[in-house]
Amino acid sequence: LEMGTKLRIEGYTNLYEFWSDMLVDEINKSIKSTKDKVLINLASVEYFKAINKKKLIVPIITPVFKDYNNGSYKTIMMYAKKARGSMASFILKNKIRRPEELTAFDLDGYLFNKDVSNENEFVFYRG
Repeated sequence: LEMGTKLRIEGYTNLYEFWSDMLVDEINKSIKSTKDKVLINLASVEYFKAINKKKLIVPIITPVFKDYNNGSYKTIMMYAKKARGSMASFILKNKIRRPEELTAFDLDGYLFNKDVSNENEFVFYRG
């Protein structure tokens, strides 16, 4: 079921509206219990839209994965999905605690590109 599907549930018009407050409340609760200072967003663009970012109590860092294709770097969804999973594995296996440690990610041929990254978006290029 697509998140944007028109669906009336308990007065909400779609799944984004239905889940938004519940998701952000649970994320904030989890953050408070762990004392983390940042949220690493490895969700797809579609699903992360369900989060009311203004209500989050910490900044968000979104890793972006781009592949060289036809003369430029582009996000190719199939590869980006796999890369997000690899990043999650990397975080767990290496017990990553600080955002800057994410820049060491080099699985599946991706490398951090500081020239196109910023404090909220860590960009990784491949190819």
